[in-house]
Amino acid sequence: MSFQSGKPVSTQLSAISYQPLALAVGHATRMATLREQFMRYTHAT
Repeated sequence: MSFQSGKPVSTQLSAISYQPLALAVGHATRMATLREQFMRYTHAT
C-alpha cells in the first residue's frame, strides 16, 4: 500500500464514522424530546 492511497481511505473512514455519529445525535435529540413530552404529560395529569 502506498501513501497516495492513504488519503482517500482516511477520508472515507471519517465519512463512515461521521454517519453513525449524526444518527446517534439525532436519536439522542429525539429521545430527549420524547422524555420532555412524557414528563410534561405526567405533570399535567
